[in-house]
Amino acid sequence: MKIQIKTPHAAPPSFVQVLKKTSLAFCGMAPLLLGIIGLVGLFEELVTPKMLASIFRGNPWTDTLTGTLVGAVAAGNPLVSYVLGGELLARGIS
Repeated sequence: MKIQIKTPHAAPPSFVQVLKKTSLAFCGMAPLLLGIIGLVGLFEELVTPKMLASIFRGNPWTDTLTGTLVGAVAAGNPLVSYVLGGELLARGIS
């Protein structure tokens, strides 16, 4: 029977391995990022501030409920929700 002793710390990966893994992760995220940028562009062009003001009337309870329901259905991904929420805040919807 052979006993193997494992060291508590493995050798760190090389820079090339880390760079390869990072670029693969970025390539996997690129379609999502491009989609978010496209959605924000469409949102800015198609949805006017007047349309947003007609949805959110100033009542904190109904505005919160409306924003939650619309965000849950429309956004899908949390990253998209953060971007859309930031855009709404920038346009004065709070």
